[in-house]
Amino acid sequence: METELTHPYHIMHIILWQALLVTGGRRREGNTNIALDSTEIFVQSAWTYASALPSPMHKMSGIFLNKLVYLVGENSFGKQILSYNATSDSWSQSGTMRRGRQFPVVGIIDNVSNYCN
Repeated sequence: METELTHPYHIMHIILWQALLVTGGRRREGNTNIALDSTEIFVQSAWTYASALPSPMHKMSGIFLNKLVYLVGENSFGKQILSYNATSDSWSQSGTMRRGRQFPVVGIIDNVSNYCN
C-alpha cells in the first residue's frame, strides 16, 4: 500500500482515534510557497483524503479535544478557529481569536473557570 503523503510539506498532524490527520501546510513551486487546503488521514497503513479545509492554511497548530480537531493559525480567515469532525468529515468555524497568530502554541487547560472572569 502507498504510505507516502501526496503533499509532503504538510505541517499539521494530529493523532485522531488511532489515525493520523494531516492538513494544511504548503508546497514549493519554484520560488513560491503555495498554501494547501487538503486533509489526509492515515489509517491501517493507508492514506485517504478527507474533507478539505474551507481555505488554505499554514503556520498553524492544532489540538484534539472532545472528539474534534481544532486549528488556529495563519489562514485566509485571519482570526477564526476551525474544527474538524471526523464523524461527519466536515470543517466548521468554532470561534474567533482576539488576534491572528502564526505558529501558535495550543494546549488543554483544566478548570478553565479559574482563569476566566
